[in-house]
Amino acid sequence: MVRKDILERCTLITDDPRPEARSVLANNMRILNLLTDAILLAEDSTSILDKAFGPSQAGKGGPPRIGHL
Repeated sequence: MVRKDILERCTLITDDPRPEARSVLANNMRILNLLTDAILLAEDSTSILDKAFGPSQAGKGGPPRIGHL
């Protein structure tokens, strides 16, 4: 959802040649890359937990797989 919003904003300024628009576009592209990295890290953590403890039951009121409430 966040990435979609940023992409939509990028399309609005893609043709704007002003330096401010170029800077904002560059920042948005960097943000998109950082979000992708964060998603990959979160997916890796989920994979580690799934392998070690099985699927999460927290969404169904179950206990967390690691840590304390």
